[in-house]
Amino acid sequence: MTLRFSPFLLRKIKIALLKEGFRDTRFQFSKKGQIFGLVKRFSLKQLHIRGFIDGSIKAELEIWRFLIPFHLVLKPKIEPALQKLKALLRKHGLLSLS
Repeated sequence: MTLRFSPFLLRKIKIALLKEGFRDTRFQFSKKGQIFGLVKRFSLKQLHIRGFIDGSIKAELEIWRFLIPFHLVLKPKIEPALQKLKALLRKHGLLSLS
């Protein structure tokens, strides 16, 4: 599942996420067309947000990477991640702009 925005809003979205405590991570694998990748830790889970040049945003909620081997065997949760992302974007007035 993916959220779609105007590519011109991606900078504002990234800034809003950084204000919420997300940070760049050197451990995230960049996918084709990805222009940013941010992560924020919530207890034993991490929320990963990827922004793509076409305006799409993907989110994954997964076990904290340093709790290996769980990170490698458990599938990330997409729907809860998108719900968290939508709540953050609503807070910053960005969801209604999509």
